[in-house]
Amino acid sequence: MALALELTPEERRWLDGHPVIRVGIDPAWPPYEFLDRQNRHQGISADYLQLLSGRLGVRFQVGPRQPWSHTWRALQQQSLDISPSIAETAARREFMVFSRPYLRFPVVILTRVDSTFIGRLEDLDGQRVGVEADYFTEDLLKTRYPGISRVRFNYLDEMLSALSLGRIDYVLTNHASASWMVQSLHITGLKLAAITPYDSPLTIGVRKDWPELAVILDKAIADIRAEEHKRIRERWLGVRKPEADLRDIWRYQPERVLAALALSALVMLLGVLVYFRTRLNRRQYLEQRTRRALA
Repeated sequence: MALALELTPEERRWLDGHPVIRVGIDPAWPPYEFLDRQNRHQGISADYLQLLSGRLGVRFQVGPRQPWSHTWRALQQQSLDISPSIAETAARREFMVFSRPYLRFPVVILTRVDSTFIGRLEDLDGQRVGVEADYFTEDLLKTRYPGISRVRFNYLDEMLSALSLGRIDYVLTNHASASWMVQSLHITGLKLAAITPYDSPLTIGVRKDWPELAVILDKAIADIRAEEHKRIRERWLGVRKPEADLRDIWRYQPERVLAALALSALVMLLGVLVYFRTRLNRRQYLEQRTRRALA
C-alpha cells in the first residue's frame, strides 16, 4: 500500500491489518453528518472521511441508520470503531481516544420569537431546555448546570419542532446544525436567544484499544491542505437554497397544512353545493316548461 504520509513501519502494518473501519454516525445531524434518502453518508464528516480514506488506504464502513443513543452504545461496546464528528468529554474518555479537532462551532441557545432574550445559561434554571440525547450539550448541562431541566430528543429536527410548537422553552445546540435545519425545514418563529461561552470542537473519536489509529488520524488530518478544508466548509456551511419537501412541511408546520386542507375542503364543498343547486334550478325550469306545454 503506497502512502504519501510519513508513517512508521508499525503504523503501516497496523493499517494493513485493519483495511475496514466501522463508523458510527448520527443519521440526522446535517450539515455535519447524515444519511440521505438513498442511505448514503453525506455531510462534513463524510467529505473528511473520503479524504482520509484516500490518504490511508482504508475503507470506512458506515453503520446502520439508528438514533445516536443506539450508536453511542455500539461505540461503547466496540461493535463500531470510530465516530467522525464527536466532541471530547470526560465521560467519553473512559472508552475512547480522540484525534485533533478539525472543526469548531459555538454552542447557542434558541427560543421562540415571543420569548425574551437571555444573557447566560444560568438564566435557564427551571426552564424546559431541549438537548440531543447523549450529545455534548447534554453532558454540558448535566455536569455544569444541574438546575436546568433537560428534555432529551433523539433527533435535532424533532427538538426544533417541539420548540416551535411550545412543548419546550429553549434549545441548547450547535449553531451550524441548527441553522441548517431551520433553513432546510422552513421552521418559522424561532430566534437566537444567546451565544454561550462554549464551543463544540469536533474530533474523530476512536475506540480506546486502538490508540495507534488516533495517532495515524492526527497525521492524516494535519496533511489535509488548506484549500481542501475550505472546499468542504464552503460546500456545507455556505449559503444554500433549501429544497421543499411536503413531508417536512407537514411535520414542522402542521398548522399551515391544516389551514390549506380546510380551505381546500371548503372550496370543494362550495363547488358541490353550486353544482347541485344548478342541477336543481335546471330541473325546476324543465318542470315549469313542461307544465306550460301541457296547459
